[in-house]
Amino acid sequence: MNSPIRIFAILALMLAWGNSFSQDAEALYHQANDAYQAGEYQQAQALYDSIVSIGQVSADLYYNLGNTHFRQGHTGLSVLNYERALAIDPGHDDAQFNLKLARQRVADRIQPKPQFVLTRWWNTLTTGQPVSFWGMAAVLFMWLMLGAVALLLFGGGGLRRMAFVLAGVFALVSLGSLGLAINRQADIKAHRYAIVIAPNAYLKDAPDGPTDLMILHEGVKVERLDQIGEWVQVRISGANIEETEGFLKQGTLAGI
Repeated sequence: MNSPIRIFAILALMLAWGNSFSQDAEALYHQANDAYQAGEYQQAQALYDSIVSIGQVSADLYYNLGNTHFRQGHTGLSVLNYERALAIDPGHDDAQFNLKLARQRVADRIQPKPQFVLTRWWNTLTTGQPVSFWGMAAVLFMWLMLGAVALLLFGGGGLRRMAFVLAGVFALVSLGSLGLAINRQADIKAHRYAIVIAPNAYLKDAPDGPTDLMILHEGVKVERLDQIGEWVQVRISGANIEETEGFLKQGTLAGI
């Protein structure tokens, strides 16, 4: 497979990320929605989970799954699924709103650290759009680059100089958008962050160590650093707590 075809294949996969269900998954999805509307939240949860188990995920699916857990009082799992919805579609307004509601149930009120204005702007730019947005941007500017190349080959003298500049600009923007799309998708798959889902999780100084650094409650968001056997090394920080690294038992948290 040559390089241009490989790039287009990557972009096609990104554009399809989370946007389609198989027929079986779609039927289960409608059954789950009906169960939720009927107030059968546990059944709806099981049906949504069965869709996730076959890899047919979307922002709406995780949002609905979060709602079933919220209705059942599962704070950690509701936060987890709203966060997963926003990882796929950061602009999902309903997931953003319900995440704020779910966080009000979290016992540990950890305030986010203030960010430098340029850092906040860059994070908003790079993580504020879904993978599909950057994939479409990469495709769009690639076509614009090809149009500029055609103008460069067949246009007049003045047009050719302008086309040369535009082709370079469009190529850089296309490659930049492709890079952002790949990085966003890699971040999602890497589960860099995780949510505590156990009612109480003891942050240890070492794997199976004797010292408890602190007790974390369900719904707290941590950064995953490494994994040693059944222990996950994490970092927790905030404006109102000292940055701390330690180890949590694997079953007490789940990756976003």
